[in-house]
Amino acid sequence: MADAPPPINEIVALLSKHSPGALQKLGEKYPESAALLRVGEIAGKTDKQTQLRAEAALVALQAGIGVCERRIPELRKKIRGESKLQFIGQLLTIIGGASIFGLLALDNPKGAKYVAAILTLLGAVSSLTAQQMGKALHAAAGSLFDIYRTLVECHLSARQLLTEIEPWVKSNFAGSSKADLITKANEVCFRITQAESEV
Repeated sequence: MADAPPPINEIVALLSKHSPGALQKLGEKYPESAALLRVGEIAGKTDKQTQLRAEAALVALQAGIGVCERRIPELRKKIRGESKLQFIGQLLTIIGGASIFGLLALDNPKGAKYVAAILTLLGAVSSLTAQQMGKALHAAAGSLFDIYRTLVECHLSARQLLTEIEPWVKSNFAGSSKADLITKANEVCFRITQAESEV
């Protein structure tokens, strides 16, 4: 029994969102296989279209790398902002509770108590706000750092797969089959699309 061809459904989904022109060009180049390029098709049951799958994977990996390269700096900036806010909150909490206000209380006991209470409250609110900023907006997502880590891993995987698939495509598919790499590319595209939706 022949191996089932690799699925490209996630590749097509990523291309339809980030590179619809490339998807259209593939459809024009392989009109007999246009059904494989529709969003939602698993496209892995029959195969005369290995070239289409490989070229779609190649273009999708390039688009996915672009998505990662845009999103990773955005997330890094958010994580740094969260970290700074959390530091400021902890610092305010420490200052608010510090014994220095005991010394100030000798001259102005009421004012020192108010200032200490306000600083402590601001510190607690800042820390809580930073904690909430670190959580992704999507309910199923983990923290921003988890999404950041996923995109970094996907970026590296996509680059590695690209270096393996691209020579195979350029050599007009000479040598052994790289269908397993198309399956891996499909998985990486799924992870990129999922992580991007969680930001």
